[in-house]
Amino acid sequence: MMTITRKLLRSILTWLGVLLLLLTLIDIFTSLRTLSDQERQALERFERGMQDSLESRRTVVLALATEVAYNPRVQELFAARDRQQLLELLQVSYVNLHTAFDVSQFQFHLAPATSFLRVNQPTQYGDDLSSFRHTVVAANTNRRPVSGLEIGRTGLGLRGVVPMFYRGYPIGSVEFGLDMGAKWLADIQSRTGGDWQIILRREIAEIARFEDQSVSVMRPTQDLILQDSTLENPFFADEERYQRVLGGMPVLWHQRVAGRSYTVLSTPLTDYSGQIIGIADIVFDRTALIREPLLRLAFNLLLTVATLVIGGWGFAWQMSRIMHPVEIMTKAAIAVASGDFERVVPESSQNELGELAHAFNQMTANLREAFVRAGERAQELDRRARYLEATAAVARDAASELDVEQLLSRVVRLISEKFDFYHAGIFLLDSPGEWAVLRAASSEGGQRMLARGHRLRVGEQGLVGYVAELGQSQIALDVGADRHFFNNPDLPQTRSEMALPLRVHDAVIGVLDVQSVLAEAFSDEDVEVLQTLADQVAMAIHTAHLFGQTQQALEAERRAYGDASREAWLAFLRSQSVLGFVKEGALLRPIEDVWAPEMRRAVQLEQTVIEKTEEGITPSLTVPIRVRDQTIAVLSADLPEGTSQWAPDQIALLEAISGQLAQALERARLYEETQLNAARERTIAETTGRLREPVELTGVLQVAAAEMRRVLNLEELVVRLATPEMVAQRVSAAAPTSKAIQEGEGL
Repeated sequence: MMTITRKLLRSILTWLGVLLLLLTLIDIFTSLRTLSDQERQALERFERGMQDSLESRRTVVLALATEVAYNPRVQELFAARDRQQLLELLQVSYVNLHTAFDVSQFQFHLAPATSFLRVNQPTQYGDDLSSFRHTVVAANTNRRPVSGLEIGRTGLGLRGVVPMFYRGYPIGSVEFGLDMGAKWLADIQSRTGGDWQIILRREIAEIARFEDQSVSVMRPTQDLILQDSTLENPFFADEERYQRVLGGMPVLWHQRVAGRSYTVLSTPLTDYSGQIIGIADIVFDRTALIREPLLRLAFNLLLTVATLVIGGWGFAWQMSRIMHPVEIMTKAAIAVASGDFERVVPESSQNELGELAHAFNQMTANLREAFVRAGERAQELDRRARYLEATAAVARDAASELDVEQLLSRVVRLISEKFDFYHAGIFLLDSPGEWAVLRAASSEGGQRMLARGHRLRVGEQGLVGYVAELGQSQIALDVGADRHFFNNPDLPQTRSEMALPLRVHDAVIGVLDVQSVLAEAFSDEDVEVLQTLADQVAMAIHTAHLFGQTQQALEAERRAYGDASREAWLAFLRSQSVLGFVKEGALLRPIEDVWAPEMRRAVQLEQTVIEKTEEGITPSLTVPIRVRDQTIAVLSADLPEGTSQWAPDQIALLEAISGQLAQALERARLYEETQLNAARERTIAETTGRLREPVELTGVLQVAAAEMRRVLNLEELVVRLATPEMVAQRVSAAAPTSKAIQEGEGL
C-alpha cells in the first residue's frame, strides 16, 4: 500500500524541475530589474549633470554681476548716467568674458526695468523690459541679487542680476546672461553622453518670438514649443504625461523609434522664481543595454514552455490519482458548508485519507449538533439585542421629556412600540401609599381604565399591587393560574404579564406593567433588561417632578419679585415731579406728562412702534423701556428732516440702548430707595436719642412733639395723654379698644 507521504514525495521530485525553471525566470526578472536600475541611475546621472551645469553657470553670472556691481568706478559712472565712459570701461571686459564664458548679455538697467546700456549691443537702450524681464524688476524692487533661468527675446537664458548702489542710494542693476540653447545642450551631451530636449510653455516661449525664425517651430502639444534638441529627429511623450510634468511630477517613459529603444525622463524646468516654465527631456538610448536580457528571456521562455508541457502532463496524471479521494471530500465539505450536515464521506481507504474521512464525518456530526445549539442561542441573543436597543431608545426619549404627564404617555407608547407589547401601563403610588393609580396606558383598554380612574390597592389587588408592596419584579406566565393576577375585562387578550417596580433611591414610587398576548412571553433575562429600563423611567419621572417643582418655585418667585418691583416703581413715579426729558439740538429740557398715541401703543403692545406718516413726513420711533417684564418708560426718537425710513441697525441700536437704560433706571431707583431708607433710619435714631435725654414725663412729651413736627414738617402736632376713665374702658373691652385705636381715639 502506497501512503500519501510517498505519493507527495514523488510529486515533489517530479516538480523539482519546475522549481529550477522558476529560479531561471527569477534570474531573468532580476536581470531586467538590474537593467531598469541601470537606466534609472544613468538618467539620474544625466539629471545631476544638467543641474550641476545650471548651478555652475548661475554661480558664474552671479559672481560676474556682483563683481561689476561693487566696482567703485562703475558705480560712479552709472550714477552719473555716463553711458559712453561706462561702455569704454567695460567693452573689452565683455569681449573677454564672451570668449571665456560664452557670456551673451552684459547690461545695465534703471528701475524698474529700463535698459540703460547693453554692453553687448551698445546702440540699443532706453526700452522698457518690465513686461518680460522679471529678474530685473525683482532685483530693482527688492534690492537683492536674483539669478536663474528666464525667457528673453533670444530664447531661454540664465541670468544673474545684482542691484547697484552709489553712496548708499540705489541707482539700478547690472545683469550678466548666458544663452541656454543648442550650444548648452551640446555641452551637456558631450559630458554626460545622453540626449536632451528643452520644451517651453507656449505662453512663455512666445516672448522669444520663435515664430519669427526661419526654421519652423515644433509643437509637442498645442500648449508647448520645442526650443532645442540634441536628437536628429526629436520625439515626444503624449499630452497627458507632459501635463503631469507641468504639474510638478517627473515622469519616466519609453519610446521605440526607428528600431531603437529609448528611456526618457521628463522633469519640470523652473525659472528663477520656482515657476515651472517648461520641460527638460533626458533621453537615454537603451537598445544595446536590453539586447542580452531579451535573448536570455526568449531562450528561458522556450525552455519553460517545453518543461511545463512535459511536466504538466506528468503532474496532472499523478495528481489525478492522488486527489480523487480529496475531491470526494471537497464536495462533501462544500455541501456541509452549504448547510447539508447529513453528508457522509466513505471511509474505505486504509491510509491517512481514510482517517481524515472518519474525522470529517465526526466533525460533521459535531457541527450538526453545534449548529442546532447556535441557532437557539442566536435567537436568544437577537431577542436580547433587540430588547437592549429598544431599552436604550426608550430611555433616551424619556430622558428628553420634563413634563410628567407627557413623559408618562410617551414612555408607555414607546415601550409598546419598541417591544411589541399588547399593553403597557404606568401606576404611581398616591401620597399615603395605599393605592397604585394608573397614570398612563398604551392600549385602548388601558385608555378606558385611565378615563375612569383605575387604581389597585397596594398588596392586595393584582400583580401590580403585589409588586408595589414588595418592590420586586414579578412575572405571570399563565394569568389564569397565577394567584396574583387581577382579571381585567378591559384587557381580555392578555396571556402573560410582567410588573416591575419604579424605584428612586430604594423607594418604590410606582409600577411599570407590561402585558403580552403570548403565553410565557417573558423570561428572567427579560426581567433584567426591562428592570434597567424601569429604573431609568423612574429616575426620569423623579427628574420631571423635581423640574416641575423648581419651575413652579421660580415662577412664584418671579411673580412676587415682579409685583414688588411694580409697586416700588409706582411709588417712585408718584414721588417724581419731572417724568421726562426731550433733547432738541443742543437743548435738553423737561417735558410735561403728555403721551403721544404712539407712546401709548408702545406701552400697550410692549414692543417697538414706528409711526406711519404721510409721504415726506419723517416717522417717529418709540421703544418701550422694560424692567422685570414691566414697562416703566418709553424712548421716542425722530429722524432728521429729509429721512423717510428707519434703518434696521438704527432700530436695533435704540432697542439695545433701551435695555441698558432700563438697567440704569432700576439701579438709580434702588439707589434712591436705599438713600431714603438710610435717611429714615438716621432720623429715627436721632429722634430716639433726643427722647432719651429728658427724665420727666412732661419733658419727654415736649421733645416728642417738637421732634416729630420738625422731622415730618407738620403744621401742628398734638400728643395727648388718655384720661383714667378711657384707660379703664379700654382694659375692660379689648376688642372695642382695638377698634377705637384703629379709628384714631385715645392718644
